[in-house]
Amino acid sequence: MSYNGTRPPGVLCFPNAKQSTGNVSSACDLGTLLLPPSDPPTTCSPICQSEILAEPMPSGGFDRDPVEEGDFLKACSTSAIMTLSGENSLLWAMVASLQMEKASLELENERLKIDEGLTRVWLGTLNGDVVRLNERLLRFEGLEDEFQRVQLSLEASKKDTRLAKDQAIALESDMDEQSSKELGLWRRLEEMTRLNNLLLRELAKMDREISTRWIGGLEKDWPL
Repeated sequence: MSYNGTRPPGVLCFPNAKQSTGNVSSACDLGTLLLPPSDPPTTCSPICQSEILAEPMPSGGFDRDPVEEGDFLKACSTSAIMTLSGENSLLWAMVASLQMEKASLELENERLKIDEGLTRVWLGTLNGDVVRLNERLLRFEGLEDEFQRVQLSLEASKKDTRLAKDQAIALESDMDEQSSKELGLWRRLEEMTRLNNLLLRELAKMDREISTRWIGGLEKDWPL
């Protein structure tokens, strides 16, 4: 469908309207709806995104086939020809504004979903870090308990070492005392041996004297 540069009734934009043609303003570019309808129109509102040809119907409505109700933005493109009647232009502007607001809300919703996903990923990572940190803390507590057990064992070993050292010192002292006693016994034994030798010598001397006296008495009593 072509209008050969002439604007039909109610048409505010048509393809390739790069310059003023008839009553179409040079401000209206591809896919731009001029609002409000004026002669010449002065305001542009970009609402076209996909292809559709909208023509007046006898009932005053618009032929949106094959587009479903409410999908005007999705069907309208930068190469569309939109035929509007004077009152319906404001209605379509409101619909377009609502559709743009809906698209903006959908975009914001997608952004929030992305943020939620990133937050979940971050929370999952954080939870994983917390779990790993708890595991490390448990291992550290286990190592700390093991260190305390080793420390207690070391203290007990030190006590045993001190006790063994004290016992060794006491044993050495006992050995010194025993050695002193043995030395004293040896000295007493030597003294007793010396006294015994003296006694033996005295006994031998007395024996000789007795023998001499006895022999002398015999000679006196029984002279030869």
